[in-house]
Amino acid sequence: MSIEYLAYIAIRVTDLDRALRFYRDLLGFKPISRFELDGPSPSAQLLGRDEVSVRAHFLERDGTRIELQHLDLPPDDALPRPRAQLGLSHLGLRISDFDNTVSKLVQGGACALEASRFSHPDLGSQVVIVEDPDGVRIELIEMPGDPRRPLGEPA
Repeated sequence: MSIEYLAYIAIRVTDLDRALRFYRDLLGFKPISRFELDGPSPSAQLLGRDEVSVRAHFLERDGTRIELQHLDLPPDDALPRPRAQLGLSHLGLRISDFDNTVSKLVQGGACALEASRFSHPDLGSQVVIVEDPDGVRIELIEMPGDPRRPLGEPA
């Protein structure tokens, strides 16, 4: 096996412009490229369609690339998203200025899941999960120390 590079994490969105504003303007991802594809594609095949229009923006932050992907589907092609689906659970972001950051994200279209909010006194941390405008979960973690240091014990 010769995997060369983790290219990106794809996030399917309903409104590409809204998602771009959220991830770029609020979360600080930098646009690096974009593309459009009309016709046959892996996405079309997975949806059982001959073709589909795909529009995508690729962004990067701290060495991580994401793809914001929009599929132009008729309204009757709504795809269900079960909450307990396998696969992507959430993105994790280390933050500072906890209350202000959460407030800005909520003002920008996020929904804070208050039931997820907790503090860990021994670690001096605060955590809450927010959902982006399409329901993608983002765990916000404020904790002292180097934000690049992995959480937990060394492997």
